[in-house]
Amino acid sequence: MENKQLDSIIEKYKELKIKNYKVENQLKTLIKSKEKFPAIAKDEKWLKKYRKFLSEISEEMEFYKQIKCSVSNEELKQIAFDAKSDIFKKIYYDNNLDRFENRIDDGTEEQYGVNNMGYLYNNLDPELPNGVTFDKSKFADMILNEKRFLKKIDLAAYLAKIDNNFFDTSVIYKAEITKLFLNKMHLEGIDENEVITASIMYTCKKIDSAQEIDRIKNEKNKDYNYLKSLGFSDKFCKMCIEHTRYNQPTEGYVRDAGGDVLELVENYVGLTMHREDRMAFPIDEALDLMEHKNLQGKYNRYLEDFKKFVQIMEEEKI
Repeated sequence: MENKQLDSIIEKYKELKIKNYKVENQLKTLIKSKEKFPAIAKDEKWLKKYRKFLSEISEEMEFYKQIKCSVSNEELKQIAFDAKSDIFKKIYYDNNLDRFENRIDDGTEEQYGVNNMGYLYNNLDPELPNGVTFDKSKFADMILNEKRFLKKIDLAAYLAKIDNNFFDTSVIYKAEITKLFLNKMHLEGIDENEVITASIMYTCKKIDSAQEIDRIKNEKNKDYNYLKSLGFSDKFCKMCIEHTRYNQPTEGYVRDAGGDVLELVENYVGLTMHREDRMAFPIDEALDLMEHKNLQGKYNRYLEDFKKFVQIMEEEKI
């Protein structure tokens, strides 16, 4: 097959992969239900759904077969990786999570004004309810007193812009997972507003590279002190740095309940998002790695709750 023709087939395959994303998830769920309850495959309703989903992705599968016959296994993996990356981008766009990358001149002032879309669309200080100017030393009060989730995100994004903090869609993803986990499981002893805020703030000084672990070990107090400078309490700062245990004392240390939530979210999101050096792990495999590798020998009071939460969300997604 000529390169030009192959490129065209690959592009069409990617387009169909994105288009069929939800259908493929429904098909996978249907197949999982058969694995758990084999007898269900004889049910007419199950068969009807199965045939319907297969029919809907048939064109995509034809293109996949043509590609598979024309490229190496490594190239095939890369094509699949690119397709999945495009799918995640589309999900972000569909949920309006790409708005931080847009510029104010992408639309009208009315459309992208601070009151409508968020602080990051302009170069001015955010418009605060009491009319005061943006004060970093009072940032903790601003974001903790702001109960609207997206406005919390906006405040953190604006702070990242002026203070050169880490901020990308992974921050939003972690915050979304935290919010869903707390809302769904109703954990005792948790201040939901405080923990959701912490999930947005704890990666402020992260560096987006493999050297992040070394940074945490070498700059033991940097994250804590930075959050403290924003007006957060000692308890809040302690909770934030407990998303990892690299600098945690081994004996006699009592972890914050919120710290256990952040640790679970950090591990889960880290495993289920694509990285430059690897593809995302399937959810079942990610949970297994969390429990039997990342958290092996470590006590996290909410691990079983989190596993139940993921199972619930997977069932609801169907």
